[in-house]
Amino acid sequence: MDIKNYLENYQKNILQTFINAINNKRISHAYLLSGENGMPLKESAIFFAKSLLCEHPNPLACSSCETCRKIDDGSYYDLLVLDGEDSKIKKGDIDKIESQFDKTALNNKGIMVYIINLVENMMPAAVNSLLKFLEEPGENVFAFLTTENESKVLPTILSRTQILHFKIVKKELIINDAINEGANQEDALILSNFYSNPSQIKLISESNDY
Repeated sequence: MDIKNYLENYQKNILQTFINAINNKRISHAYLLSGENGMPLKESAIFFAKSLLCEHPNPLACSSCETCRKIDDGSYYDLLVLDGEDSKIKKGDIDKIESQFDKTALNNKGIMVYIINLVENMMPAAVNSLLKFLEEPGENVFAFLTTENESKVLPTILSRTQILHFKIVKKELIINDAINEGANQEDALILSNFYSNPSQIKLISESNDY
């Protein structure tokens, strides 16, 4: 899935906000990506994290250096991803982040990044641990959180993050773009009810994995 293409085409304001932060060296220690079900929030968070860690950013991730390739295959040591879509996030998961990030980063930039996908799916004890971590972030430690239901995210988390609101993209536009990219028309009509990224719809359509 070409997440950069998605951001450039459908979330220009968010992408420009992040680019400006990089260029001005004013990157927030924690971002909250807020959008609706079906939006590629986790993929966007990974792309933003990759842009901070990339060996040759311009200013976004090149997606071809060794660091970018390791992030893509999930084997990069200085990036941790917790996914609330798979299961409830527990206190022990947050403790793992804190323990690992107490150590020195292995990359030359000294940057460490963690992603928590769907923070609304955290257990109360995990939320308390996260709040402490957000209050006292380590140097060169950055967080990207995502939510599909901002109303369920505690105000104390909202106040400690820079919120990036993903705008709703018209379904007709998603369908047309998916078809133009090569997706089957019927598949595009069906899958647009669940996904808002034409490239993702095309890939699923080609694989018939639904």
